[in-house]
Amino acid sequence: FIGTNAISDEITSLEGLGSIISIDKSLNISQNAGLNNLDGLNNLLFVGGDLTIFANDNLKDLSGLEKLNSTQNLSIRHNGIDSLNLIKLTNVDGTLEISHNYNLLNLSGLEQLSQITDKLIISDNAALINLNGLNNLLTIGSDFRIWNNPSLTNLQGPIRLKSISGKLSIYENENLNTLSGFDSLINIDGELDISYNASLLNAGNFPFLNYIGSNIFIAENPLLVNMNGFEALDSSGGNLEFWSNLSLKQMNAFSNLESINGYIFLFGNTQLEDISGFENIDPNSIQSFDDNHDDLTIRRNDLLSDCAIKSFCDFLDIPGKTSWIAQNASGCKNSTEIQSACTLRVDEISDDLQINIYPNPVIHKISISVPVARYFHKIEIFNDMGVRVRMEKLDLH
Repeated sequence: FIGTNAISDEITSLEGLGSIISIDKSLNISQNAGLNNLDGLNNLLFVGGDLTIFANDNLKDLSGLEKLNSTQNLSIRHNGIDSLNLIKLTNVDGTLEISHNYNLLNLSGLEQLSQITDKLIISDNAALINLNGLNNLLTIGSDFRIWNNPSLTNLQGPIRLKSISGKLSIYENENLNTLSGFDSLINIDGELDISYNASLLNAGNFPFLNYIGSNIFIAENPLLVNMNGFEALDSSGGNLEFWSNLSLKQMNAFSNLESINGYIFLFGNTQLEDISGFENIDPNSIQSFDDNHDDLTIRRNDLLSDCAIKSFCDFLDIPGKTSWIAQNASGCKNSTEIQSACTLRVDEISDDLQINIYPNPVIHKISISVPVARYFHKIEIFNDMGVRVRMEKLDLH
């Protein structure tokens, strides 16, 4: 332990420790108000236990640890550092936590880090603007938490990260406007949580992300317009939950999602108009394992009028499935309206005919366009009882 206590003088330098090459157990450097750097540990290569650097208010950087290549849990918390200088660190055999470092601008100095066997926690760093420095990180053995970094505007940095074995949580970063930065990510074995990010405009780019092992939870992102960037996702192992995203308009990015293993909950997305991106989900995979949720909930989405997508139509025909559909726009106010629209829906029109019909389902006005070259003579419209309700002769000359 290197730090203050009731009987020690204030430590201002670590000079004299240059002969230390390795420490088999833990090293704790805490509460040294007079310490500006870690020079003196310049030959330290290995810490066999935990390395904790805590509450050193005037510590400017971690210079002195440039040769350190491996440690178990590494905790860097409540320091005055503006850079990391861990330029030889390749492996953290445990959790890496970087939090409450109020001058830290980015994560430069971690460029050689390739593996973290447990969690990566980046939280409450008031000046942090991006994640540059994580450029060679390949795997995280448990959760990746990015919480409450008020100056963070983007996630540029972990461009080679391929696998997160736990949860990815991006929570309450008030100036974060894009999630771009996960250019190589293939799988998240736990939950994806993107919530309470006040400035988030788009979901960024996850071009290779094809699997999320647990829930997808997207909530309280008031400026988020779409989820573009998730087009590669084909399966999820949990619930699909979107609530109170007040600018979210459409879900087209999920058009390749074929299977989930949980409930769908769409609530309070006041601008949501298009959920056709969910049409390829296997309806049998929509199921709640939670007594507090129905299998399918669609509520208080003020502009959502078309819920008669194939997956939901088929879902509503499965005996025993539960749903709560209410307080949406006309056409999606309840399950009866959806089922009626499903009956009327035209799902297959041969591409050769070149006929366009919109909107579908229709409430008051329908538009039908046909090519002149086809020489159609009339259009007849029938209701779900087989009764003709409209006939128009066409003059295409």
